[in-house]
Amino acid sequence: MRSIFALALLMIEFSSSALAAEIKVLSVGTVSSVLRDLIPQFERSSGDKVQVSYGGPAAVLDRLSKGEPADLVIVAGSGWGQAARTGRLVLQSKTILPATPFAVGMTPGTKPSEPMSVSYFRRIVKDAKSIALVDRSPATALLTHNLKKLDVAASELETKAKAYPNGSAIAEALAHAKVEMGITTLSELISDPQVAVVGLVPSELLPIKATSMAAVDTESSSAKEAAALIQFLVSPAAIAVFKAKGFEAD
Repeated sequence: MRSIFALALLMIEFSSSALAAEIKVLSVGTVSSVLRDLIPQFERSSGDKVQVSYGGPAAVLDRLSKGEPADLVIVAGSGWGQAARTGRLVLQSKTILPATPFAVGMTPGTKPSEPMSVSYFRRIVKDAKSIALVDRSPATALLTHNLKKLDVAASELETKAKAYPNGSAIAEALAHAKVEMGITTLSELISDPQVAVVGLVPSELLPIKATSMAAVDTESSSAKEAAALIQFLVSPAAIAVFKAKGFEAD
């Protein structure tokens, strides 16, 4: 009797695992701190498994255009048009996720000497020996352009720059003092409590926020489950997590 009961339980477990979907997510690092908290919750409630691969905005577009398999894609808002032109996104599934501002991070223990302003930003850029930036980030290009317009020495930023694949990598580098200063999204900087966030990048230099957009991949074999994950990410409970991680949401 016990062996029959054990066999029945095994069959039920096997049946459940066979029905569970495996959802592959290709995502910008901007939302990594949120997904680390929310994905386990989604897996428990849905029974599905989620595998996430992160990259910078340009890297995600590259990987998408080269045909990397995915079920759900999260791209930078600035890259939506290019991503849509690949034909890889179900356009009707487009969902805008909460935005996060860009901020300045420093090594542990650093204290800002004054509120962030263009002049203070210029001074810390000049004093820093190394500055971490996300590789090929559209925000970096805009920041450099506006520095030139305001007669701030853009070369100070360019010559000291060190490229990192995403903001989480910048936060880790700052936490281990591998670089003195980093400019990336607030959400990624505060994901490591050791990083000293000295202020937001002045709006005169970077008048945008980092937005992310999610969509189901047209080639997904788990489109229904991927769509369910998107809806989970914009649920009231999930939005509360976004807010706690440095995002702005209504």
